[in-house]
Amino acid sequence: MSEAAAEVLGRVFGYSSFRGQQQEIIEHVCAGGDAVALMPTGSGKSLCYQIPALVREGARSCRTRSTRSTCSACAPGS
Repeated sequence: MSEAAAEVLGRVFGYSSFRGQQQEIIEHVCAGGDAVALMPTGSGKSLCYQIPALVREGARSCRTRSTRSTCSACAPGS
């Protein structure tokens, strides 16, 4: 799962590596675990729930509210 998370990190968010404990938290959540992560502002907390949502099964049909179009992470062939 960490390869998929790293691939989403680069392809969707444009980052080459995780910061702090992001990878550990993301791997735990991707494996189906629960997590409460207390992190300072600007540390990348949102990636800790966004990446698992894109990596785990069932996340392939999200749509953005403003445009009603499929987001780039969920586009066919992604």
